Amino acid sequence: PVAKKKSRKGLIAAIAAVLVVLLVLLIGGVLLVAAARPTLSLSASTVRAGDTVVVNASHLPANQNGEIQLLSTVHTFPFHASPSGDVSVSIRVPLNIGAGDHTVRLCWNASCRASVTLHVIGPVAYATPSPGASPSPGATPGHSPTPSGGSSPSPIASPIPTPKPTPPPPTPNPYIVLVSVSATGSTTVVFHYFYAGSAAMSVCQNGTCHGAGSVSVAPGSSTTVTFKTPLGILPSTPLTTEYAYVTANSLRSNTVVVGA
Repeated sequence: PVAKKKSRKGLIAAIAAVLVVLLVLLIGGVLLVAAARPTLSLSASTVRAGDTVVVNASHLPANQNGEIQLLSTVHTFPFHASPSGDVSVSIRVPLNIGAGDHTVRLCWNASCRASVTLHVIGPVAYATPSPGASPSPGATPGHSPTPSGGSSPSPIASPIPTPKPTPPPPTPNPYIVLVSVSATGSTTVVFHYFYAGSAAMSVCQNGTCHGAGSVSVAPGSSTTVTFKTPLGILPSTPLTTEYAYVTANSLRSNTVVVGA
């Protein structure tokens, strides 16, 4: 009987030791998965339309290429992760995005891995000043009327100065939005607040930019330009997704999926 009791105690101790080891392994696995999950944050959670916000992410695969998406209407911004898996990209919130809550997503390999909410308020409104009142008839600024004998003059109101008109708001910085790229056809870009008259265009893919020549751009707040896609751009296939972006002078666009 004594031997049986010792045997049972030894078995219970062994089972308890195995359970402790399994529990430690399970907790370690959960912590490893949590540590490997990408994180996403913004430099500001509330911005005005037209402002710039910095998107920060970490725990990405080293040197990962992908894109940041700003919804509801999708606006994309390319990124390239550092060797340590970190990303920091400045994005400009479009003026026409609309006030409210918008989702910012971190995506690569056709899958979005993390998201945060960005609250957008309308751009600054510039009020038109009301016209100033004209001085009362007969009142001369800086002089008092000469009193007549036996009576006191009525007080005369000072003229109200006319306010200076508010200067017009400054022209927003130019930027471009890439609409589409066809590897064997054309590329379409929308220029916003671009007044240079022409731009040297390139289509970039996998770290290489292919020159597309110079295009004329009519000045305005939104001008659509279409040009022939240069040779060397690879189209997407059922097995691979190819991305590209364009440059116009010193401006860089968002990234889109390349069509055939």
